[in-house]
Amino acid sequence: MEKIRTKVLLVLVIGMFIFAVNSHECLAYDTATEFDYPVGKPDGNGYEISGWNFLEWNGSVYHPGEDWNGEGGGDTDKGDSVYSIANGKVVYSANYGSGWGNIIVIKHRLPDGDHVWSQYAHLETRLKSVGDEVDVGKKIGTIGKGYNNEYTAHLHFEIRKSDFAPDAWVVGLSQSQIRDKYYCPSDFIEDNRESGLPDLDVSYLEGRFSGQSNWRKELVMYTNETKTIELEMRVDNDGEAEADKDDFEIEYYFSTDRDFDDDEDEKIGDDEVNYDLEPEGEDDDSDTEEMEISSAEISELSTPGTYYFFIYIDSDLEEEHNSNNTSKEDSDSDEYVKITVIAPVTPPTANFTASPTNGTGPLTVTFTDQSTNNPTSWSWNFGDDGTSSSQNPSHIYTNTGTYTVTLTVSNSDGSDTETKTGYIIVPRVPGAPVNFRITAP
Repeated sequence: MEKIRTKVLLVLVIGMFIFAVNSHECLAYDTATEFDYPVGKPDGNGYEISGWNFLEWNGSVYHPGEDWNGEGGGDTDKGDSVYSIANGKVVYSANYGSGWGNIIVIKHRLPDGDHVWSQYAHLETRLKSVGDEVDVGKKIGTIGKGYNNEYTAHLHFEIRKSDFAPDAWVVGLSQSQIRDKYYCPSDFIEDNRESGLPDLDVSYLEGRFSGQSNWRKELVMYTNETKTIELEMRVDNDGEAEADKDDFEIEYYFSTDRDFDDDEDEKIGDDEVNYDLEPEGEDDDSDTEEMEISSAEISELSTPGTYYFFIYIDSDLEEEHNSNNTSKEDSDSDEYVKITVIAPVTPPTANFTASPTNGTGPLTVTFTDQSTNNPTSWSWNFGDDGTSSSQNPSHIYTNTGTYTVTLTVSNSDGSDTETKTGYIIVPRVPGAPVNFRITAP
């Protein structure tokens, strides 16, 4: 029985025909057990083959691939995402100049041990480099217009039967000779959409923070809090074979971006659970399992905003299938828990200083607000029936006396008062008439 590594998301024209030396056999990567189209994930939605089709005569050669265009026509698809059609390893990624521009070639190992090579040409951007391992549906680049914008935007796409130069062309080759070296891309994909393997999918996911009783799709926490999240999910086996294993690791990722990317998003923890799921279609619901997952810690979020908590499963399946991967990267609403982070409710704390605090009258005193937590209103009482609503007022004391000063500050979260007893002293000048006043605390 062979160990199979599975990843499931829970929670992207001139020249001779030249053969290249195959230098990539040592590269390890997951077996391609399912294929999908390179644009419009899934199923090529919104795109069509409206340029040259496979083996169509274009005036100089029989076309060895397919030209995919957005249904909007023209350059409306320029910059659109291009995806890997299956699990594999990038073996070429470079700009090949006139006639081609940016090209990526990915090598795919099939369940029977054979290999195919997918070529993606005329790209505007290349997001993967030689040696990168990619999963089916992983974004690898964007649709472009070829070298120096020599074409209307489209994706030139090939599936090759052997490893030859990424910019090899087919001048002088017959249709039969091209069939010996290339597959019809769409036919090949349709014939290899899925294999008889498990296909795990998270059909339900909700969360709660420790201490809460209800499961929710959306949670709220304050900035700079530390929270432990618990998860409840349902895993379905939509495949044709049993998913029977001892344990698997659930990885937790956190991101501000709704589109999950396990290469870029922050991993914040992992967990292990057990499952035994029968193939799809069992009458006793044995192809579905509901489970609760213990916890992952979320902390150090100092900026209010919207965040997404994703589940990613990395498991070892014991299967009698010669394959390495049974995962899909669907991106629906059940794969994440949305977490809104808000600033805490914080009433202000009142405080102030004054200068000078002692002197003969008339004494002009400047008061400085030193309250914290962002007050929005101020109410001063200077102790001699004088008041102010300014943040940093000045006040003139004309009579001899000792004065108690009070400041009340407020914001939308509350208010606070600071009182300084006997804070301002205006002494009597020797020989001056007595006009003394003392304010009660």
